[in-house]
Amino acid sequence: MLKRLIIGTPLEPLARQIYRAIKPPPADATRHDRDTSLALAKMRSSLKPSSNCVDIGSHRGEWLTYFAELCPEGNHIAVEPLPAFAKGIRSRYPNIDLHQCALSNEEGAADFVHALD
Repeated sequence: MLKRLIIGTPLEPLARQIYRAIKPPPADATRHDRDTSLALAKMRSSLKPSSNCVDIGSHRGEWLTYFAELCPEGNHIAVEPLPAFAKGIRSRYPNIDLHQCALSNEEGAADFVHALD
């Protein structure tokens, strides 16, 4: 419950830092947790405060929070096709350049299908 109240507020970056400091991923962490930890370690070692980042398929904006924390002077872009998620991103991250569309390896237009499973 507390997590939902903090996400998207100015307290979120600080809360994430505190959480990571007191509760690192367990040895039996899921693949997602391990991949996220590795990606964050790489980002911390290579990004600068002025780096620009792109989040394709932003969903709820987890990576946008990391971008804002690690690169506060950068210009960040989010791409999210689903209206509900795009609306949430727009309200939580007003300074991020949001593109509400889907991306493809081909030019043109197509129907977008939101698969729930």
